[in-house]
Amino acid sequence: MASPFCCTTIVLSYVSIALVVAIFPTLGTGSTRLATTSALEMEAKALLHLGWWSSYSNDTCNRCSWVGISCNEAGSITRIDCSRFAVSGSISPQICALSSLEYLDLSSNNLTGELPQSLGKLTRLKELILSRNFVEGSIPSGWGNLKSLNQLDLSHDRITGPIPSTLGNLAKLELLNLSENQIIGPIPSTLGKLTNLKQLDLSFNQITGAIPPTLGGLTNLEFLFFTSNQISSFIPSELGNMKSLVELNLSKNKLNGLIPSSLSHLSRLRYLSLDSNHLEGPLPSQIGNCSVLEELNLSNNHITGNIPFEVFTCPHHTLDLSQNFIEGKIPHQFHNHFCLHVLDLSHNNLTGTIPDLSWRLEELNLSYNSLEGPIPEYLSSQFSSDSFWGNKYLCGNQPDFSPCPSTPINKLKIVNKLKFVEIIVPVLCFLAFLALGVLLFLRSRAKDNIPEPNVTKNGDLFLS
Repeated sequence: MASPFCCTTIVLSYVSIALVVAIFPTLGTGSTRLATTSALEMEAKALLHLGWWSSYSNDTCNRCSWVGISCNEAGSITRIDCSRFAVSGSISPQICALSSLEYLDLSSNNLTGELPQSLGKLTRLKELILSRNFVEGSIPSGWGNLKSLNQLDLSHDRITGPIPSTLGNLAKLELLNLSENQIIGPIPSTLGKLTNLKQLDLSFNQITGAIPPTLGGLTNLEFLFFTSNQISSFIPSELGNMKSLVELNLSKNKLNGLIPSSLSHLSRLRYLSLDSNHLEGPLPSQIGNCSVLEELNLSNNHITGNIPFEVFTCPHHTLDLSQNFIEGKIPHQFHNHFCLHVLDLSHNNLTGTIPDLSWRLEELNLSYNSLEGPIPEYLSSQFSSDSFWGNKYLCGNQPDFSPCPSTPINKLKIVNKLKFVEIIVPVLCFLAFLALGVLLFLRSRAKDNIPEPNVTKNGDLFLS
């Protein structure tokens, strides 16, 4: 039988355990409540500092019902959507107090000031959209801590400085849009680590340097826009590894070298624009492997050689090869499903006749080449004469063009040469006769001016 002392000890132990179980959860809850209350108070103060809801006075108790604000069950702000909300002023550094914030959209407002470094502390942020404002300064390197971010849009602002290499740490990023700013410096090679990226837009800035070959690792990228910068060097062949790419625009830069044939591996590519660069060499015939290509713009480069027939096998693409040094004939054979709506081959060195272009063309420009023969009637009725200007051996029913002669088409040059001979030969004959007459006249005058020599008589010198 247990002693009274042992029983007392057991009872006290159970009581102690019960007290621990009862008291500690209460203490924990109180601590959590205190912490939550403190965080909510900091959020309320941050909203007042932002000043974007001044019409609601200073009463922050009902902030979760304010326009553009969403909260979670604990009353903490998770979303701010003030797009087109007439927000002005700068972004207060105290915005970092909104620690639960996941979505921040302040696009199309009148925000000024610099991008705050403190935004890099919002590690739960998934979308950060500050486009179409007047914010300035450089992108803080600390924003590389936004590991949850999947959208970063700072387009149409006044951002300066380089792209920080730390943005390569945003592994979940799917959209990066920094277009329409004043960003300088090179494209960081670290952006090649953003393997979840679907859209990358750095267009309309002052970016220099080369395109990093590491970008070829962005196999989920669908849209790549670098237009209107100062990017130089060649197009890396690694871009051909972007198997998901739908649109590629590298126009209006300083790119040089050859067009890489690896671009033909982009089987989903619908839009390719490399115009207004310094690209040279021939067109790669493999470009015709882009079976879904709808628009191909290679104008205003230094491309040479012939037009590969394969280029015309793409079913629907706009084709602009103008302002190059392309020569030879326009291909006469086309794919059965070929349906080109816009064709611009102007300002090249093309020769031969105009091929059958009887499909439904909406725009045509063959001007300033060396094409010959008749302009087809169906083209004459559809397009004005400026589509054919600058081809001196073309003829047809168009203003500024001579009617086609009855002689065979291939004798048109001979006819023009005969006209040339008919004018030049008489002039040359006249000049020859004139020169001969002048020569004879000068010779006659020279003969008249020669003095007669003195004659010495034979015989006695003393005879008179």
